[in-house]
Amino acid sequence: MGNLSSLRDWGYAKDYVECMWLILQNEKPEDFVIATGEQHSVREFCYLAFKYAGIELEFQGEGMNEKGIDKSTGRVLVEVSEDFYRPTDVVNLWGDPTKARKELGWNP
Repeated sequence: MGNLSSLRDWGYAKDYVECMWLILQNEKPEDFVIATGEQHSVREFCYLAFKYAGIELEFQGEGMNEKGIDKSTGRVLVEVSEDFYRPTDVVNLWGDPTKARKELGWNP
């Protein structure tokens, strides 16, 4: 993994495709932001993905040394890789879907 503290505007692909379809149905070509308007960290995403698989992660360390460890076995399941850790990464990605909600009636 890269920077686990990076914040992203995660969304559900089916919702995004629905918004794309609504944009194509719009009478006038316009620009719209397809996003949820909510941010969650990469760490939180990993934690929840493993939780849905029945594994509870505990994070230890920070930055390049951070690891996600299976609480029940002590096994390292998430590790930050130098190959993916970008020091100039945009840490805060967040979209504002207000226009898509108002003009298209889209609700992710």
